[in-house]
Amino acid sequence: LDSLGWVKFRQKNFAESEQILRRAVAAKPDLEITLHLAEVLWSQDKKEETLTLIAELKKNFQSSELITQTLQRLSIPTSQVHE
Repeated sequence: LDSLGWVKFRQKNFAESEQILRRAVAAKPDLEITLHLAEVLWSQDKKEETLTLIAELKKNFQSSELITQTLQRLSIPTSQVHE
């Protein structure tokens, strides 16, 4: 599901991508899949939901390079992430 959701995201089909990635996260709560969902949410201007989701990930994966890379790619300062 993650791959399909990411393909839909790259095709700019954000609503369908979000639905698929939400199902993927529910089936397998994985860091990378959840970060893909965060990118989809951010691209739809769902900023608060994105920041909350990333904050939850930071609690569980405090020193994750993937989180750092995602924040940089989305130009989100770490100070914006609610901890």
